[in-house]
Amino acid sequence: MAEKFGGNTEGVYKPEDEGTGKIYKPENPMKVVGKIDLSQFEKKPKKLESRNNYEKKENYNEMLNLKLKEMSERVNNSFGHFLQSDGSIDMESSSYRFSDKENDRQTIKTKEETFAAGKGQTREKWLEDRENARGIVTEKALTLVLDKILGDDFIIARSSALDDYSHGVDTLIVDKKTGAPICGMDEMGAIDNRGYSVKGSKIYDIINKYNGTFIKYGATFRNGELQCKSIKNVPTFYLSLDENDLDKVLPAIANDEISEVEASIFQRLLHSLDSQIATYYKEHTNLKENLFDVKKALLLEQDDLKDTFGDEGWGRTDEGREWKRRMGQNNLRLNILNFQKSLQKMKETCEKIKK
Repeated sequence: MAEKFGGNTEGVYKPEDEGTGKIYKPENPMKVVGKIDLSQFEKKPKKLESRNNYEKKENYNEMLNLKLKEMSERVNNSFGHFLQSDGSIDMESSSYRFSDKENDRQTIKTKEETFAAGKGQTREKWLEDRENARGIVTEKALTLVLDKILGDDFIIARSSALDDYSHGVDTLIVDKKTGAPICGMDEMGAIDNRGYSVKGSKIYDIINKYNGTFIKYGATFRNGELQCKSIKNVPTFYLSLDENDLDKVLPAIANDEISEVEASIFQRLLHSLDSQIATYYKEHTNLKENLFDVKKALLLEQDDLKDTFGDEGWGRTDEGREWKRRMGQNNLRLNILNFQKSLQKMKETCEKIKK
């Protein structure tokens, strides 16, 4: 979401990190993204019309914040404290036992001060204005739409501030049954074709260089219990929601029932995810080899590397780095496989809505 409000992103998990617990910062920043294919976009509104539209959306923030608070309380009551009242993952939760939390807090503070300075504002004023920015309103709205439709089977969470600013992750979806982290998504407004092309290039970059994205403050399920932990090799997708859809969906979110506009947006989202898998992940799906057998073989190979180069030094060798690349690729493919299973579950939910 930093990109939507004038910031840059940096710092992702690299293949060399497999088995080391380290986080590296690549030269090129990454974003985690997802797209709803919307067939038409309205012409750019005039300044006065645009200002009135934003003021109108600001009036919905109180409702959105109330709904996010209700969502967070429901999740926390079921699985222990995990979300803040705004629906974002709480870095301060005792379930996250990272020893470098203070560094993460300082990173957030520094980035926010930098974003604010770029707009000639104080950090406090920047944060206040950010709450009413179109990208944040879109993020809140889509989080609540997904939760309304998928909340029985999935946890929908806004990312932590660190993963938002540093790793480009806006939304995390976790399958309650399988524990699979589905994807981090970047909710973005309607932009031109060049903007979509840039997003697509970033996805290819994430896949080819980093084998998916890293989410430091992530989550999964094991034996029915929520586990707060870092997750890596997560498939990435991008969403878009145009001005007309946002105008229609905001009043619908206030109601408990799933509206036609929410169902329509959700259906297009599923279609878009199918398309993105076929486009960006075609080399990682429908493979002949058994991915679980490949992982077992790689783990045995890791033992050999440790015996040859030592427990501490193996990961810094050329052989070790190549092993991490192949393990990261296989993990990404396993996560995509799990995503496709969860996507099928989402499609079944969509069909129930239609009836």
